Formats: sequence, structure tokens, C-alpha cells
Amino acid sequence: HVPYNSNPPTSGPHTPYLAAWGSHFEPVEDEIIVHNMEDRGVLLWYRHGTPEENAEHVAALEEIAEGYRYIAIVPREEMPTTYALTAWTRLQRFDEIDPEGMRAFIDAYHGIDHHP
Repeated sequence: HVPYNSNPPTSGPHTPYLAAWGSHFEPVEDEIIVHNMEDRGVLLWYRHGTPEENAEHVAALEEIAEGYRYIAIVPREEMPTTYALTAWTRLQRFDEIDPEGMRAFIDAYHGIDHHP
């Protein structure tokens, strides 16, 4: 398929099935996780690192995501920032945890179904 237009992707070719909602400690194929955004989801990405670093990132992002249903926390290799949040056609990058900014993004885009 054509390349995605951002890193991490915000839309584009995807499988007919979703990745599991919740926290992931290993990268998920773009073609799978992109469908989660189309189906009401917001993705909280973190730069994939050591198991210890990943556990710290996930714990911090789980605090941000508490109370939301359609969230996946996903590691990504070679991401330009430490964190990024994506929703269908939306992307915001973060160098560090920003609870207010991250929750504002989630509040703006969480739960919106983008199927035609």
C-alpha cells in the first residue's frame, strides 16, 4: 500500500480487524492499529525502549488514559518524539508527559466513529 503520511500514522490502509484496546509493550503493525482510530479510538504512542523504560512510559500513559474506553497505548520504534497522541487524521507530539494537554486531545477526539 502507499506509505502513511506521518509517523505515527493517523489514517490510511488498514485491516478489517482491530488491535486490543489497552496497553501494549511490543509494537503493533500500523495496518492493524490504524483501524482502532477509525473505530472511535485515540492512540497514545511512546518511543519503544528497554523493558524498564517501556514500563515507565506505560504507567504514566495509563494514568492519563484512566476513565476512557477506546484507548490503546502503543510503543513505536524510531518515533521523532518521546510521546505522540493520534486520532483519525489528528496528531499531537509531546516530548514529555503533559496530563492537561494529553487529556485535552483525548477529550476532543475520543469516541468519534469515522466510518463512512
